[in-house]
Amino acid sequence: MKLSPPVPEISDANPYGKDLFGRKQFGDSLTSLFTNIEEGVVLCIDAPWGDGKSTFAKMWSAELRLQGKHCIYFDAFEHDYTDDPFVAFCAEIIQLTSKEFEGKQAIQSLKEGFKVKATRVAAKVLTTGARLGAKLATLGLLKDEDFKAVAAIKDDIADSSSRAFSALVEKALENYTLGKSQIDDFREQLSELATAIRKEQGFPLLIIVDELDRCRPDFAIALIERMKHLFSTENVSFVLMANVRQLENSVKAIYGSEIDARNYLQKFFTLTVDLPKDRRGEHTNDFSKYCHRLVQHYLSTGGSHAPWQELTPILTSLFQRYDFSLREMERSISYLALYLARYRPGRVFEVGMIAMLVAMRVRFRDVMEALGADRLSFDQLLEKLAISLSTNDDNASHSVERATRAFKYLLMANEAYKGLGENNPMRRLLETWEFHNNLERHRVLPDVCADFTQFRIE
Repeated sequence: MKLSPPVPEISDANPYGKDLFGRKQFGDSLTSLFTNIEEGVVLCIDAPWGDGKSTFAKMWSAELRLQGKHCIYFDAFEHDYTDDPFVAFCAEIIQLTSKEFEGKQAIQSLKEGFKVKATRVAAKVLTTGARLGAKLATLGLLKDEDFKAVAAIKDDIADSSSRAFSALVEKALENYTLGKSQIDDFREQLSELATAIRKEQGFPLLIIVDELDRCRPDFAIALIERMKHLFSTENVSFVLMANVRQLENSVKAIYGSEIDARNYLQKFFTLTVDLPKDRRGEHTNDFSKYCHRLVQHYLSTGGSHAPWQELTPILTSLFQRYDFSLREMERSISYLALYLARYRPGRVFEVGMIAMLVAMRVRFRDVMEALGADRLSFDQLLEKLAISLSTNDDNASHSVERATRAFKYLLMANEAYKGLGENNPMRRLLETWEFHNNLERHRVLPDVCADFTQFRIE
């Protein structure tokens, strides 16, 4: 058994060779889009954290390189220790042109000019902080010392004719004019460089920004603002791999909870698209594919105590019903592997109950804690999990509803339980558990829940 998730294999020779979810078609459509649109585009590919954005971004960027379309893969999380993403973006552009277009004299000449312009803008940009406001921080209008000077002469500011105040304003206007001119020069040089790259490879200067939703809020917002105000030009395009909801939270963290975060972000994105995820059917969709892949990875040495043929379809139904991300599915089955690694002959194992507890451990931790403390009735359990039962659910094959049947008997009052016939299948199973584990019926869930919550997988 294993506890660590599978590492995606991405071959330079065949990037989509391990494309479990069939996303090559989506990647090809994006390639066609950026090939045919000449203006700068900012595309946001939206998906929850842990749903395979990074794997797709790496596969697609590798496929582009294989086709001779050189692009930049930028891991934002690896750079968020810096104060500003501007220098990192410029460095990546310089590195790309130096390496991939080494023998192209025109591109190399434009690259050198770009380095000069970028250096001048960087000197302006890096002297300001995010707290000075988006517009000032982006254009680099005022330095911290200027604001300290304003505070020092606050009494003079009351007099509009104050020489000190007039001199400060005049200096700010001069800095603004100089800064704006340098930014215009930078964007013009970037546009010329990007146009030359498109002419050479038939594809724009494309920067794929990954892991944006893992960055600290100020860095994430600074990145998209820099993108808009400094890199927005013809033949320069961006693809952001991000969870838009998390980006909205970052906007609110910087500018306050009252801001309309969604409308704010729309100013920066040209297009938004969801990362494809096949939810159709039950047996061939992405939940089913990945669940089988994870069971094979984590539990390939599970031995005779693992009835996977029954457990896997129930887990798939649970993952689909609650729309688990790929990362949540990984954590769920890793907890299952941890439980089974400590599994001893005769230990409690009913596939429906175990599958439900696996899902609870990751998505409904409060429900598991309540079950473990014997504070939840069966009806309350159904309510918290948003499950409705019918009279036929006990016979339904591999359904979420059927997976709850063990809980019904384990949480049943003694009087109702005694009223069950002696040949009731679940009653016979519970009596077997009691015999092997010396564990009364009402202690089964607290005991098994304790097994699942004893360890945390980080």
